[in-house]
Amino acid sequence: MNAVTTENLNLWFGNQQVLNGITFAVNKGEVVAFLGPSGCGKSTLLRVLGGIIPKITPARVEGKVYLFDSPLEETKAGAIDLMSQEGSLLSWRTALENTQLGMEILGRRNHRNKAQELLQKVGLNGFCQRLPRELSGGMRQRVALAATLITQPELLLMDEPLANLDSLTRESMWQLIEELINQNLIKTALFVTHSIEEAVVLANRIFRMSSCPCRIIEDVPVEIPRPRIKSNGALDPSCLELANYLRAKIRGDQ
Repeated sequence: MNAVTTENLNLWFGNQQVLNGITFAVNKGEVVAFLGPSGCGKSTLLRVLGGIIPKITPARVEGKVYLFDSPLEETKAGAIDLMSQEGSLLSWRTALENTQLGMEILGRRNHRNKAQELLQKVGLNGFCQRLPRELSGGMRQRVALAATLITQPELLLMDEPLANLDSLTRESMWQLIEELINQNLIKTALFVTHSIEEAVVLANRIFRMSSCPCRIIEDVPVEIPRPRIKSNGALDPSCLELANYLRAKIRGDQ
């Protein structure tokens, strides 16, 4: 079963075309990265797939989007979750309360133990009662990740969720996300990144995107066994080789 299918997806904000004939299929269980120039439309594409555009943000959209072989508008509540660059934590709620929020919105009960378990899995067992301002940037993103996973979304959308972290913290998050993929806590995921190494470490496939209006110019499989980042932070040599290939391609696009 395809988790996501798009057919000739086009989008305009006013007279400005942002997406140009986007057509792809992502299998259930795949992790796919969108990699391309800043401002090309990657985040816009993610928000179309999440139903935010044009439902909340007005735009003219043409083409078709299917999630799990059904039209996007028929997707059940809780099947998709989006993790943004900012993390979107509520400042007055503790880490535990932020993690539980998605379950509360869906009207589901008995979720405290599940929230505690997820915070433990992301390495924050002793920080459940901390407010966001009492946590480091990396810790806040771990809470945000736990909060997106508590509803067990079939599709996780991630819009540069690690962009604001320092390099060492970012690499530790790569290790964590790899572990969650291996544990099937992250099932199918699409993520936007400007980091070539991040795409290579985390994705099964990488869509290389053009400048605006955005289109897919290359579908790159990542056939490197996991884990791709070692416990000491070193990348598998095959990751570096693929990253160098992509870097040369992207520079050639400019």
